Amino acid sequence: SLFAKWACKKEVDHSSNSQLDEVILSSQFNCDNEHSNELFKILLGSREDAIRGILSDPLSYDPKTLFTVGILFFILMSLTFGISVPSGIFMPSILAGSALGGFAGICFQKYFIASLEPSTFALLGAAALLAGIQRNSVSLCVILMEGTGETKILIPLIVTICVACYVGGLFNEGIYEILIEMKGYLYLEHGLGGNFNSSCNLVGGPYRRSAAFVFILFG
Repeated sequence: SLFAKWACKKEVDHSSNSQLDEVILSSQFNCDNEHSNELFKILLGSREDAIRGILSDPLSYDPKTLFTVGILFFILMSLTFGISVPSGIFMPSILAGSALGGFAGICFQKYFIASLEPSTFALLGAAALLAGIQRNSVSLCVILMEGTGETKILIPLIVTICVACYVGGLFNEGIYEILIEMKGYLYLEHGLGGNFNSSCNLVGGPYRRSAAFVFILFG
């Protein structure tokens, strides 16, 4: 079954914690008493709690759970975003990327270098997936640095984001640019070139560029 036994984890002593009792009972799917199903908790629980837990300590999850969550959320995110269901793409990207990154970090730690920290790979995985989908580089790096405070991996984070943007650019544009073109929205194209010292030069191009400029200025 999808909620397999390997996803069951024994909880800490909760004899005096009624709130924890309720959490365990609500996430005990296919598990024994005093056990909770971590896969079920991630799929139907709080996305913020799942992301926080994976980024802080991927080792607290079974590797199969991380791999399943990463693949499943990526597929669901692609389906819901493609059919225009208002479900968002930022948080699912972080969750899927951090889960797959944490899974990769655990594998590298187990089979190659024991001193590696899977939490670092979880953050890099989230950055790589976000950069590959959205193609934002500087803003993404700033957001992740301010959100996590992991300044010690700034250089690996920059390299990861740059590589993800470059590799994604070999295949297509960013997800938002693709949707803008599909829906026919007005926009300013990249690499317009030319001399923009005067407003006449700026709006003297094709209709779409001039209309987009006027739209941006006057709403």
